[in-house]
Amino acid sequence: MAICKDRRLVHFRLCGVLHTIESERALIRYTQDPAFDPTYTFLTDARGLTEINSGFLEIIGAAHRLRHVLALFDRPVNSVLICPSDLSFGMARIMQQVIEPLTHFTFHIARTETQALKAAGIHDTTLADLEHEAGFTPI
Repeated sequence: MAICKDRRLVHFRLCGVLHTIESERALIRYTQDPAFDPTYTFLTDARGLTEINSGFLEIIGAAHRLRHVLALFDRPVNSVLICPSDLSFGMARIMQQVIEPLTHFTFHIARTETQALKAAGIHDTTLADLEHEAGFTPI
């Protein structure tokens, strides 16, 4: 995770096998960080996912368990996901369908880095440079 204060952005990178609990923990870690700001844009890179061990029911359960955390986001939140594979794209769409009606999050699901950066309002750098600039720490 990297929190980019100057860009008002929090960046997550998902790799390997994803379990719902890992995503829950990452969100909780962000909200407990002293730099937490509920108005920052989320930028999640799912290009490194090889498998997703989660489904509709798991996402509903996570949304229920995280309702107190999600309530911290009391204003509109732009959540951008880079999902080039059909697997990650489908999972992002399920998250969108479950989370958007219950929260202030709006999901933008992109297939490419360029599309994602544009949706996040970033026009002057690449994701690799952004991670370097922000001192990215894998979750």
